[in-house]
Amino acid sequence: MSTQKALYLSQAKGQFVIRERDIEEPGHGEVLVEIHAAALNPGEWKIQAFGILITEYPAILGADAAGIVKKVGAEVTDISVGDKVLFQGDFTKNRHATFQQYTVAFAELVARVPQNLTLDQASSVPAAAATAALGFYNRKEAGGIALTAPWEEGGRGKYADEPILIIGGSSAVGQQAIQFAKLSGFSLIITTGSLHNEAYLKSLGVTHVIDRTAPLS
Repeated sequence: MSTQKALYLSQAKGQFVIRERDIEEPGHGEVLVEIHAAALNPGEWKIQAFGILITEYPAILGADAAGIVKKVGAEVTDISVGDKVLFQGDFTKNRHATFQQYTVAFAELVARVPQNLTLDQASSVPAAAATAALGFYNRKEAGGIALTAPWEEGGRGKYADEPILIIGGSSAVGQQAIQFAKLSGFSLIITTGSLHNEAYLKSLGVTHVIDRTAPLS
């Protein structure tokens, strides 16, 4: 079995250290990804600083990444070896964490990288997109607003002629929310933001930008 380098958190509130570990084999419904870029989310530094969420050490952190598929497991049909992909890992299990050179990802959480994104850029997409999607499309008792998702029957364009307000459109989650709102068909997509980002926000689908520095009066 080949080995790789991984960034371990040695203990709760401890230091990060680089160690060798085996490259694992993908199982049923999994793919092995060579990681080219891993994003840093707030959860990672909070885990180190406060000793939360992780119960077994040494631990490999990291949840968002992008890279190239090297192997596919049984019954994986939509992803192929050589595909450039982005995906969500799992920092509670070293097998699926992303602060290492190779990781095993669930194929259902993997997507091909669009041609207009670099792997660095693509690695920042998963958590922000998932957060926006859960807010829009998850059931209300779980904190969502229970819209019909655009990937469900009748969901694409369902909310035509309706307005939506997205606070903080230029944030990571805000940018994803704007694009989901566009897929859902909202005809008026209003957001708050800095006016120097107005052209970019409109390129994502915003129709109106409210200057976040404008006085309340």
